[in-house]
Amino acid sequence: MKEKKLYIFDKSIILPSITMFKSRVLNMAMQLIITALIYQLSVDNAGFFLLSSQLIQIFVVASCTFFIGINIKSDIENKNYTYENYTWLLMTGTIIGLLITLMSVISIHYYSDHTVIKKTALILSIGIIPLCIYSVNCAILESTKQERYMVKVNSLSILVNVFALIVLYLFTGDLIFSIALSISISRAYMAISSSIPLIKFIKWKKIDLPYIKDIMNIGINEALTSTSLVILMSILIRFVSTLISNIELSKLFVYMGVMNYLFVTGFSAIISLASNYRGSDSNFLNIAMGTNFFYLIIFSAVSPLISLMLFNTLTETIDIITCALVIFFDLIALSIINRIRSKSSNSKSVYLKVIPIITVLVVTSTLISPTSFEILLTFVCSNILYMLISLIWYSIWKKKSLFLEKLT
Repeated sequence: MKEKKLYIFDKSIILPSITMFKSRVLNMAMQLIITALIYQLSVDNAGFFLLSSQLIQIFVVASCTFFIGINIKSDIENKNYTYENYTWLLMTGTIIGLLITLMSVISIHYYSDHTVIKKTALILSIGIIPLCIYSVNCAILESTKQERYMVKVNSLSILVNVFALIVLYLFTGDLIFSIALSISISRAYMAISSSIPLIKFIKWKKIDLPYIKDIMNIGINEALTSTSLVILMSILIRFVSTLISNIELSKLFVYMGVMNYLFVTGFSAIISLASNYRGSDSNFLNIAMGTNFFYLIIFSAVSPLISLMLFNTLTETIDIITCALVIFFDLIALSIINRIRSKSSNSKSVYLKVIPIITVLVVTSTLISPTSFEILLTFVCSNILYMLISLIWYSIWKKKSLFLEKLT
């Protein structure tokens, strides 16, 4: 029987991703507006930290808890578990959230002793656990074709964020405090709303100990990865902040914000692609490249608008496109890693994520008074290296899988 030819934009592959992509674009637009607002306030130390802390949390939680979702999905499929085990999934997300919160507070103390910064950081930390729970829920719901419900949750979270920000600012008059608390409130809403369709599957009965052990192993493994990334990102932000002027640092924080929001927007597509694609691995790689290129075109096309919204000028358009390139290579690498981990949940390929962070640290240590754009180029080069190493890992994994198939 002739194999059906698959195209880059095959509907069975891309449509679930497009559904989530629409809502995440709306969410990203709201977050970019908040970023632009913080940029205008970034002369204040608290403003600087608010942005950098957000970046660390989004980077770590979005990546690592989605990996947990893939592992859990694989466990449920391979071992025939049902959603009555959701209680333990929720506990896993909560435990990881607590560990990330702990590491976040430690890194906050390392970053600065400024009283205002500590207050802002603690307020933001309130939202870490709900964000972890939401991310686990999101991975499960997207894998069970309930993307439309998640679109509704994402869209309403924007309204919750805006409403909370306005009300808090009217009552307190403190904009930084209002932004931080409104972010945590919207995250709490997302966690609660995304839990509603899953809570009905909870059945309070005894669960086999081996299953609990599996879930805890996944949780501990990913929490260790998360905390190591928190430490690395904290060191990177503090190190870079000593190299460049306040104006360049402020710009760089905004660029990092753009990159992280682009990353989160495209990442749901990559998760869906890796876990739902049923064709050969060769076709998967072509489709992964094509899908990521599709996102790069979209991001590049709207870069003048983003530049205008963030900086009130079009002169930063090239920098925004460079941000999109950083995420382009990042998402290709993650497509590959997620594909491996959706098939082999015990794979340690997730630890490759430390490569670009360490590379940036090493390269920037050789620069003298770099500009924000030079650091962006360093991110591009480090993610190209990350992508190439991921491809090598993927090639070795494929050969190993084929060898094991022949043996059986």
